[in-house]
Amino acid sequence: MLDDNLKDDIEFSVVVALGSNLFDPPGQILAAIDRLRSQFNTSFRASSVYRTAPISMQDASEDFANAVVTFKTSRAAPELLATLQAMEADSGRLGQHGRNKARVLDLDIIAYGDIMLDSDELQIPHPRAHQRQFVMVPLAEICPNFRFAGRDQSLQELMAQASVARVEKWL
Repeated sequence: MLDDNLKDDIEFSVVVALGSNLFDPPGQILAAIDRLRSQFNTSFRASSVYRTAPISMQDASEDFANAVVTFKTSRAAPELLATLQAMEADSGRLGQHGRNKARVLDLDIIAYGDIMLDSDELQIPHPRAHQRQFVMVPLAEICPNFRFAGRDQSLQELMAQASVARVEKWL
């Protein structure tokens, strides 16, 4: 067990996926990247913005803009989740938007160090990220040697197994 005074000094490498398909999706993603960089500038890296086809959407949907960022933080995972949800709300996202629906901004914690967490509020690593080209392609751009906690396959192996979807560099 860590001494409570030391917990705040430990930094974890975090991967966050960004997505938007409403109200200028590329602009939404670039603005979110800037906001994240201003709050989490330690070892901050951002992928290009990718244009991706919507997958299993419940409503007629425009293409998504997607990106991935990585950074280091000493914030606990639930605190980071709350920060990301506040950013989503500030962008105009409704709190209970429903799964596979159009959205102004979606920010998902994909990985938080080597931690594995499964709670009602948060699952880390993200349970479907390894199946999604729109997460793995931008992630491979900035972290080609990334491995999901609890998985033996490389990012390239997982990308080859994932369902193929249109993912093309947008910006």
